[in-house]
Amino acid sequence: MSLSEVMTIQVLFHISGYRNFKTFYKEYVCKLLANDFPDLVSYNRMVVV
Repeated sequence: MSLSEVMTIQVLFHISGYRNFKTFYKEYVCKLLANDFPDLVSYNRMVVV
């Protein structure tokens, strides 16, 4: 993933209303935004980045 994609996901998390990033990432990003982020990585890889 590019830095701009990571930053976009972070901004979306902060305006989403979710309290937990893991829940947000797994339930919202991975399921609903997978088409928008073609090189999407797993949650574990996302946290390491």
